[in-house]
Amino acid sequence: MVPYPPGGPSDFVGRMLAEAFQPRLGQPLVIDNRGGGNATIGTAAVAAAPSDGSMFLLATSQTHAINLAMMENLPYRPVEDFTSIAGLVALPHVLVVPAASAARNLAGLLAMLRTAPDRHSHGSTGYGTGGHLGGAMLARVAGVSSIHVPFRGAGPMVTELLAGRLDYAIATLASVMQHIRSGAIRALGAASSSRLAQLPDLPTLAELGVPGVDLDAWYALFGPAGLPTPVVDGMAGVVALALNDPAAVSRLHEAGFVMWRRAPAELHAALPAEIARWRGLVRAADARID
Repeated sequence: MVPYPPGGPSDFVGRMLAEAFQPRLGQPLVIDNRGGGNATIGTAAVAAAPSDGSMFLLATSQTHAINLAMMENLPYRPVEDFTSIAGLVALPHVLVVPAASAARNLAGLLAMLRTAPDRHSHGSTGYGTGGHLGGAMLARVAGVSSIHVPFRGAGPMVTELLAGRLDYAIATLASVMQHIRSGAIRALGAASSSRLAQLPDLPTLAELGVPGVDLDAWYALFGPAGLPTPVVDGMAGVVALALNDPAAVSRLHEAGFVMWRRAPAELHAALPAEIARWRGLVRAADARID
C-alpha cells in the first residue's frame, strides 16, 4: 500500500522496492496507490487489514508523525495499530524556484515576497506535508507571506512549478532532482539539517539566515498490528538485502534519497522521538489542515 498518488517520490520508492523484493520473495509484490485524506485513506486500510502478511504499508513521516500533530480525528494510531518492519530512506527537502524566476538566491526571493505578498504563490504536496510546514516556517521566520497552493502529490505540483505558475516551493529533493540537473528548476537552499551529498555546494537555509526549517523526512515499511514474528523477520531480511545492493543504493542516491536503514526494533524505538520532532515543527509553523 502506497498511500499517495502515482508519479511522485513515494511511488518511485514503492515500485523500486517491489522490483527488488520480487526475486527475493519468489512472488510479485503488487503496488496499490491509494491517495487522499492526507495519506490517511491507504494508511487506515493497512491498519484494518488482517495480520497475515498479505498487506504492508509504505509509511512516511507524514503518516506516522505529522498527521498525529495536525489531525484531531486520525482514523488510526501510528504506534499501536502497526508492526514496525524496517526504516528505508530519508527524504531531504529543498527550496526551489522556476528557472525563469527573477529570484537568483534566497535574499532575492524574500525581497520579492515582501514587495508584493499577495501576488506570489508557493506549492506543496498537500496540507500537513513537509512542503506545507516548510512554507509556513519560512513565512514565520523570514517575515514574508504568499498564497499556499496544495496539490495531491508531487507530480502536479512540479508541473505547475515548471510552467511558472508557482513562484516557489519547498519540495522533496527526489521530486525535483532531475529538473535541478537539467536547469529547469533552480535550488536556492536545502531545508535540511546539513548540506546534501547530491548538491554539496547548496547551502542550508540555516546557513542563509533562516534557521529551524529542518524537514528531513523518511520512508519506512510497516504491517498491521500483531504481524507474526517470522513474517516481520522475513520481510526485514528482504529489505536489508535490497537496501544493501550497491546498484539500489546508487539509484536511490541519484534520485535524491539518502539511506535511513532501521531494523524492526530500531524503527519502533525511533517513532516517539520522530512524533515529538514533527509535533514541534507543526507548533513552530502554526500550521493547520484547512
